[in-house]
Amino acid sequence: MGAGIAAVKYGNARKAEVKQTCLKNYNDYLRLTKNPVPLSKYCPD
Repeated sequence: MGAGIAAVKYGNARKAEVKQTCLKNYNDYLRLTKNPVPLSKYCPD
């Protein structure tokens, strides 16, 4: 039981980390592109 909860917490933390990385990349991408895709397409959940 405990391991399952830890795995979920780790999964959520990992997802948040991926999201942060994606947002950073998206900001760089916005600076470079003329017609950007929406954030929801660039960083799908």
